[in-house]
Amino acid sequence: MFDYFIAIWKKVPAKIRGPVSNACRWKYFGICCLVLVTLILHFSIICQVDSFVFDEVHYISEGRLVIAGEEAMLFEHPPLARLFIITGIRLFGDSPFGWRFFSVIFATISVVLFYFICRRLEMPRGGPFLATLVFALENLSFIMGSIAMLDVYMVTFMLGAFLLFLQRRPVTSGLSIALSALAKTTGVFTAITLSIDWLLDRQRKWVSLITLAGSAFVSFAILFTGLHFTLLGRLDNPVKMINNMVLENTSITFTENFQLGASKPWDWLLQPMSIFGSFNPQYILILSLTVWVVIFPVLAYLIWEYIKGSKTGRFGIAWFAGTYLPVVFMVLLTDRVTFIYYFYPVVGAICLGIGLGLAKLLAYWRAHQQSRRGQSALIGMASYLFLHVVTFILFSPIGVSLIKWLPL
Repeated sequence: MFDYFIAIWKKVPAKIRGPVSNACRWKYFGICCLVLVTLILHFSIICQVDSFVFDEVHYISEGRLVIAGEEAMLFEHPPLARLFIITGIRLFGDSPFGWRFFSVIFATISVVLFYFICRRLEMPRGGPFLATLVFALENLSFIMGSIAMLDVYMVTFMLGAFLLFLQRRPVTSGLSIALSALAKTTGVFTAITLSIDWLLDRQRKWVSLITLAGSAFVSFAILFTGLHFTLLGRLDNPVKMINNMVLENTSITFTENFQLGASKPWDWLLQPMSIFGSFNPQYILILSLTVWVVIFPVLAYLIWEYIKGSKTGRFGIAWFAGTYLPVVFMVLLTDRVTFIYYFYPVVGAICLGIGLGLAKLLAYWRAHQQSRRGQSALIGMASYLFLHVVTFILFSPIGVSLIKWLPL
């Protein structure tokens, strides 16, 4: 079969075959194709549900109030992500496209940032693309990037901070930390992640950490007041507003506020958790089973890689610890209600480990192509990716869309 396609390709005129071959050899060809595909997938479903999905009702309703010149009502989170949702409504109208447009754009940017984070971590050949493929087609990440909620903005700025930190640019990394926290309060976990990575780094430098912390603090202090003025149209005491955010967040507890779909952080690791937002097409907040089932093996593998001196292993551990453990402590200390989408910032750490493992399988196959073990490594890698894509299609809104197009 493969020889058949090669024969067809050789019949294509050289004027076409040459540029196409050169494009395919471009080192960014794969990620460009992946970004294009995910962008098309996002926009293909953006208007399929014209009602509110999950917590969209809060942020879109608030956006309508602000546009109408009335008082904004939500005080438990900073204003940045809410302003993006409002801007989308102003630019494209009070419609699903306007509500979710910037979420899709930020989700696409997050895929690009994740890819370059993997490259910066010096993963084996093929590792950055494989990890990004798993991340881009992970159901929870894809859904969160398709709806008008705050998390996709927070995660995108978080990834920006990670990349800038790895590029040894602490000032702009601190700014990105501030933007992540200004999108959603849990964006402060970005600073925790980078602090843990700094602690685990055997060549850590105090100047870098102090510069990072100073830049993040100053950026947040300056932008917080300005963004709130943009949203509310008045200047308020920033200390009082931050205190109100803390009080609002800690008041929503498992004991006093029953929340449909709520779950404890440790449950996310022990069993698949899901929340249904729409049935036609299906919007299901659930971590892809192909990612969930390997969480513990991946964590063990990242620890092993760190012990061997791997930069990827170190950063993966820091990423998981910095974005997951604070949620656990928050629930234990305050009984704060949590949902499966609180795991969204953690997904990248698991995908990082998966990509590293798949890249090692690919490298083993390249070195032992003629042996049975080499062939088994290739089959194992391909089988995992196939199951991951199938799982994505089955659980995401894309599956329903494909069925509609099938000539049944």
